[in-house]
Parts: sequence; structure tokens; C-alpha cells
Amino acid sequence: MDPGSPRYLEDVRSGVKTRTTRFRDPAQLGPARLVFESDPEVVLPAQVAGIRRCLVGDLTDQDARAEGLSGGISGIRAAG
Repeated sequence: MDPGSPRYLEDVRSGVKTRTTRFRDPAQLGPARLVFESDPEVVLPAQVAGIRRCLVGDLTDQDARAEGLSGGISGIRAAG
């Protein structure tokens, strides 16, 4: 499981980023590895505790905050 850019590493470590929105990249419940494509590469153990399937239009500001995006839902939509 790849949470994306290495810029999210500190937010994941500190607990600011607790969710990852995926598009056509299925996940499974249970243990996971978060791979940060940095130099050197960083791999953190993780636990996928829940999976919610939804349309991009159904994402909320709360979803964005859990992603560590302070700009709200527009940050998720712009990344997609």
C-alpha cells in the first residue's frame, strides 16, 4: 500500500494523516506496509481497519482532514 508522496511521511508518523483515498488501487483489511518513495525509501507497518467505497463527489471535509489536507475536500478532488 503506497500512501503517495514522501511529503506525507511526517503526517503519517504523527497521526495527522489517518486515511488514504485510493482510486483503482484496492486494499485489504489487516496488516499493510506503507511505502514512501523517498531517498532512502521508508516502509512503515500499518493496519487497514476499514474500507469505505464511495464516489469522489461523496467525499467530505472530514475525509480531507483525515488525509492530512487542511484545505478541505478541494485538496482531495484536485489530487484526483
